Amino acid sequence: MAETSHGHTSAWIAFLAGAVVMLAVALLAFGWLRGERAAQGVVLSLRDAPHLPRLPPLPDAPRLPGAPIPQPQ
Repeated sequence: MAETSHGHTSAWIAFLAGAVVMLAVALLAFGWLRGERAAQGVVLSLRDAPHLPRLPPLPDAPRLPGAPIPQPQ
């Protein structure tokens, strides 16, 4: 018959794999939050930069002419 390994080895491997996955999730979350903070800082610094030329504001939306209203005959 084939020999089976002891259960202790697979439990340690599962524990280490779980620890690695949790570390990866924590690092991704930390990186995501730092990226959002950095993007907000860039937006704030660009908004308050006096040496950059100001662009004219964009219109709200393109305006379509009014549709003809059908009249009863």
